[in-house]
Parts: sequence; structure tokens; C-alpha cells
Amino acid sequence: MMLKILSLPQEAKMKIVGLLFSRWEACNKAKVGEQLWSTTEIVHRAMSTSLFLLYAVVRERCKTGDGEGTLVSAKLRICEN
Repeated sequence: MMLKILSLPQEAKMKIVGLLFSRWEACNKAKVGEQLWSTTEIVHRAMSTSLFLLYAVVRERCKTGDGEGTLVSAKLRICEN
């Protein structure tokens, strides 16, 4: 399963990691008695996490010149400074 995820494009990997992390976080909170998260909250947290991770990866690549022209840098104009 991990090899399949790792073989996906960068954006897909970050979305999967964001979703897995968000679901794990929601389960941990529920186990200690905190309020259950709705599906909408989990999806929102997953998308926020994946966007944060993508931004960090592309920002790091911009420093080395590898991020120019990537789909994410074009959408977010990260490398334009």
C-alpha cells in the first residue's frame, strides 16, 4: 500500500497524507473523550494539511530552483519573488 502511495504524483501523495493524518487526529481526540469531528471537519483539516505540505515542499524547491514551473507553484505563485 505504501509503495502505491509513494508512486503517485506529489499532489496526490500530500492529499492522502493529509487525509490519513486528519483521520488519525480525529480518532485520537475521540478516544480521549473529546467531541467527534464531522466528516466535513475531517475533510477540511485534510485539505488544509495537504495544502500546507505542498506549499512547504514547493517553497523548498524554489530555493534550489527545482520548483519553477510546477503545477502548484504556478497556481499559488510561490516562486515569484
